[in-house]
Amino acid sequence: KQWYQRRVRGEQWPSATAPPQKYGPGASPVDQEDGASTRVMSGGWDGFAFIYDMARGGEMTKINTINVHSAVLCSRFEQNLVIYGTFSKLVNGYDTRQGSEVFRLKIHSKSVLSVAASDKYIWSTGEDHALSCYDRRAGRLFKRIKFNRQSAAIQYHAPFLWYAGFDGIVRCFNSDMKLTSKHDYGGGEKIL
Repeated sequence: KQWYQRRVRGEQWPSATAPPQKYGPGASPVDQEDGASTRVMSGGWDGFAFIYDMARGGEMTKINTINVHSAVLCSRFEQNLVIYGTFSKLVNGYDTRQGSEVFRLKIHSKSVLSVAASDKYIWSTGEDHALSCYDRRAGRLFKRIKFNRQSAAIQYHAPFLWYAGFDGIVRCFNSDMKLTSKHDYGGGEKIL
């Protein structure tokens, strides 16, 4: 969060945490697709996101440019679809075959920090300290859980959703969004 606050104020990146130059000006690495795919998405504060194909030698070829009108803060790749969260409070879906946006969800009141997905749900967390679960089949918000502090990350590994919070606690939810276990790893400190 510190780099985010510094960036919003217009400060320069400290040299130890500077984003890699190969991603171009105004962009930083966001997420790489699971499995053997070589796609990667980068998003910067200039309002554009780029999808690249990375060759074995490390060369990157741009395959899509998306004008998102906001900074992309997180992403998740699926077959022919990238789901990403933005600074402008949206969770968007972009079809890489059609080259167009297929959905736009406003399920947070502040910036979206993390996304995860299954065939049935799209989960997201934001600076509003909420974990939102969107039911893809029903086309509506299924459940929203509010926490005292914001999340550090979420990850889905069937059949469980793992939620790591800045309160130092990792929570495990089942497919019905019921809490199945809690693990205190930080003693009240941030998990990064």
